[in-house]
Amino acid sequence: MRRFNFAAHLFILVVIAARAQTLPKPIEVRDVHGANVKPMEGGSRKATCLLFISTDCPISNKYAPEFGRIVKQYSPKGVVFYVVYTDAEGKPANAAKHWKDFAYPCPGLFDPKHQLVKKAGATVTPESAVFDSKGSLVYRGRINDLYMDFGKPRYAPTVHDLKRSLDAVLAGKPVPIKTTKVIGCTIYNPP
Repeated sequence: MRRFNFAAHLFILVVIAARAQTLPKPIEVRDVHGANVKPMEGGSRKATCLLFISTDCPISNKYAPEFGRIVKQYSPKGVVFYVVYTDAEGKPANAAKHWKDFAYPCPGLFDPKHQLVKKAGATVTPESAVFDSKGSLVYRGRINDLYMDFGKPRYAPTVHDLKRSLDAVLAGKPVPIKTTKVIGCTIYNPP
């Protein structure tokens, strides 16, 4: 009986050790002020929303006020927001200045190694990604349909994809459309 207990305990320890080695390491990046942040960790958030941007993308810059309105509307409902600077060769000081100049009402993160870009599968700025409370990606795409194509904006958006996705997550329902096409600037991979 002792040998069986020892073998059973040893087996359990081996399984636990193997599982611990396969768990992904939490993503840690710096914010625009230089502090380390684990944006996908902690708190009793109902969702996490990342907006991938670059300092020199005119379409990304055009969306700053709308994203600010969404942050102010949904933060009180338990959604945590971050703007994510994707320029692999950019400087944190440029990101910090841009973040301040565009008055983003949520933390700005600097992602030169594209850890968050890869987690979300983002390819364009401004692209949004919504993760549910368990950290599963439930939406990736445009904020709304303001842009029909490059240089072809509508007078006003007709579909508010990001809001629709956040509403679904907060209501505990599936997101109706999981991916939408984004008009913007390509995210270039780090060297």
